[in-house]
Amino acid sequence: MATVQKIIDIEASIDAVWKKIANVGSISDLVGFISESHLDGDIRVCKMTDGGVLKERIISVDNELRRVAYCITHSPLDFEFHAASMQVVPNGKGASLIWTTDIRPDSMAEQIDPIFEDAVPSIKTALEHE
Repeated sequence: MATVQKIIDIEASIDAVWKKIANVGSISDLVGFISESHLDGDIRVCKMTDGGVLKERIISVDNELRRVAYCITHSPLDFEFHAASMQVVPNGKGASLIWTTDIRPDSMAEQIDPIFEDAVPSIKTALEHE
């Protein structure tokens, strides 16, 4: 299984960052390649900027750990397995967002890593602005 991880340092309070991450239905406000998002029960439906649709099961929103866990249940990509989390931790100057995704087949990491890397600036900007 391959893992893709991005750590994004955010110049904002940990509470402000967590509030935005915990609002799981509004992921489109953070991630540039998602144009629309909403919750349908525990399923997050995400319309991508290229017109594709992702469906993600929200596994947990843990306020104590400041961690959201989810898995993709429907995607235009050929995942055998996908599980991810976004966790907010203190970093001394504000907060860091640790975005970790475990995927199979391993070859998907080469496809996913640049997509995530391109999303980092939009996430950082959204989390640093009120």
